[in-house]
Amino acid sequence: MLLGRSLLDQARPAQAAEGFSRVLRFEPDRIEAWYHLGTARSQDRRYEEAVEAWERVIQLAPQSDYATAARKNARSAKDLAHIFRGREG
Repeated sequence: MLLGRSLLDQARPAQAAEGFSRVLRFEPDRIEAWYHLGTARSQDRRYEEAVEAWERVIQLAPQSDYATAARKNARSAKDLAHIFRGREG
């Protein structure tokens, strides 16, 4: 977890996502890893994958602070995905 967060702080979202994915292989219900994976994917402009990660947070711990933040982030990511999809067409 610390490596992934450090990589996020260094603006290396792809490498951070790899770190969080490794954590999730061993601890598939680790809420913080899902949340930060979503953040990494969003920073890498992989918005649909970010939303999937944040939806997993909401599913695992719907009343948690992480879920509250994930709901907000997912709404923003969905908007950004829509905007960028419109630019591609």
